[in-house]
Amino acid sequence: MTFDEFNRIFAAVPARHKEATIIASMDDEPARPTARLMDVALDACAAARKLALSIYEGRPSREPHWFDTWPGEHYRLLAALVRTLRPRTVIEVGTFTGMGTLALMQELPPAASVTTFDLLGWETFDDTWLAPSDFESGRARQVLHDISAPGGIEPHPARCSNRPT
Repeated sequence: MTFDEFNRIFAAVPARHKEATIIASMDDEPARPTARLMDVALDACAAARKLALSIYEGRPSREPHWFDTWPGEHYRLLAALVRTLRPRTVIEVGTFTGMGTLALMQELPPAASVTTFDLLGWETFDDTWLAPSDFESGRARQVLHDISAPGGIEPHPARCSNRPT
């Protein structure tokens, strides 16, 4: 199939949201999931099944509650991964309306933080889930920077390291 043929077929697919993807064989890939990775995945899935995302309650966003709608349940998995791994530093790429940021924040250990990178400030979105109070304690930070540009995340090593600064 040519690129033009693909684009024509892709454009004809009626969907609210769509992205092109590639499925490729991994049977020749030398890297394999470790037992630790599988254990973390299983533990996080088990936690996600019972996890309530109470952090969204009382927030004024008019955005649909994607965290309660298939396929939005991945927000529960994000929170469950934080609960399972107990990280000191979480990096999020793409703040948008903050739904993912809040899911990550809900389960952060007390001394941990989440740094979320985006090109636009969270407050520029009408239906943001975030509030200034989410950033006052320093547990959440938004950095406006194009990390896909040359040099990427290099200007922000302290925010992207588990080492104390």
